Amino acid sequence: MRELLVSSVELLAYLLTTGLLASAGLFAELRTISYASAGNLKFSAWLGVVGLVALYAAFSVGTERLLPRLRELARQRSLRRFSAQ
Repeated sequence: MRELLVSSVELLAYLLTTGLLASAGLFAELRTISYASAGNLKFSAWLGVVGLVALYAAFSVGTERLLPRLRELARQRSLRRFSAQ
């Protein structure tokens, strides 16, 4: 039971981290467009880089940490379902 709780908390943490990083990156990229159209190009370029880094971090955490755990969870459920029949 304790392993299941730890695994669930870990999965939730990776899910929240990925979501927050992706949201921050998207927000930064949208603000980049606003600042660029207002003429503040230096800050716009800096914010664009920050947005790209946040989006890359979200992609990295999602593909290297979250996806393997979700696949393992799906595999375990399908094995339980198969062995129950």
